[in-house]
Amino acid sequence: MVTYYAYKIEKGLLTFNQVPTTYQPAVKSLFRTKVANGEITPEQYEQYVGEPYEG
Repeated sequence: MVTYYAYKIEKGLLTFNQVPTTYQPAVKSLFRTKVANGEITPEQYEQYVGEPYEG
């Protein structure tokens, strides 16, 4: 489900605040991993999650 929510956020079909609170920490973690792996930028992380990337 975490990957599903992240995908929906990346495609603009869902906002982070619409993700159930039980999944939000895992979705943030996935996006942090994507930044570390160069899959998304810190700016995209901020856009998706709504807070600055601190890596």
